[in-house]
Amino acid sequence: MGPPAPAAETIRAAVHAETQLTCSVGISRVKFLAKIASGMNKPNGLTEIPAGTELEFLTTLPIAALWGVGPRTQEKLERRGVHSVGDLRSLGEAELQRHFGAHGLHLHRLSHAIDERAVIPDRAAKSISSEDTYADDLVGVPELRRRLLAQATRVADRLVAEALRARVIHLKIRDRHFITETRQCTLSRPSDSARELYDAACRLLDAVETDGRSFRLTGIGVADFSPRDATTTTPQQLDLLATPGPTTAPAKSAAQNAAIQAALSAIRERHGHQALFPADAGHQRGNATGASTHHPNQRRRG
Repeated sequence: MGPPAPAAETIRAAVHAETQLTCSVGISRVKFLAKIASGMNKPNGLTEIPAGTELEFLTTLPIAALWGVGPRTQEKLERRGVHSVGDLRSLGEAELQRHFGAHGLHLHRLSHAIDERAVIPDRAAKSISSEDTYADDLVGVPELRRRLLAQATRVADRLVAEALRARVIHLKIRDRHFITETRQCTLSRPSDSARELYDAACRLLDAVETDGRSFRLTGIGVADFSPRDATTTTPQQLDLLATPGPTTAPAKSAAQNAAIQAALSAIRERHGHQALFPADAGHQRGNATGASTHHPNQRRRG
């Protein structure tokens, strides 16, 4: 479709011709900057951040423009005299990590225009996801993890039903101020295990600032599929320094985990989703007012 700007104009013209609606487009070689740019000249604008000007573009932006800076983070940063992304960049990596942990490293990378997330076009990579909107906001990491376990279980059941495994895990979370954050990671090997999906989602959750916040939506999604019976030649690095304790059970093989997941999913498919559902997840719906599951070849349902 040619260079980015002409391609964007072609897309905008096609959208208007088919729907009579305008749309705004952001262009950047950095994913989150393209997202910011897309909102700068609404309702019918095109904003391009030329390659090499990313840091200049970021410097004067307010810190709230960064992905992952919610009200609490903004308040803490402003108490330290940080009002712009340039101010944030000047704090340095060590200072941000000392005050904000893993989230501080995330902010440091964004302030330097570093965003290595892959762009996954819908037509090239389908996804399976499960998310819930709650009547009563969730507070605290234990409650968030409990809901993620239920969602990971539902997603794993869909993977088994479709005979798929996934490598890319997405976390979606929205607070009571309707600030939505997403995180993504890639597993070392494709999986359809609810436990592996859940563990990955918990690691992603660790990068979200949760102190002082309540959340109205959580969701887990997976992508980058391979057939369940496909073999992988990707070498797996074992932990050579690990010293198992006397009560440590031997790790299950991938084949054992797959068989267990298949059996659990089959029981839930036959007897209902609460059959053999993880006790730590509680009731799978809880206080959810709306839930949706999306998977290949099926429309989203609420």
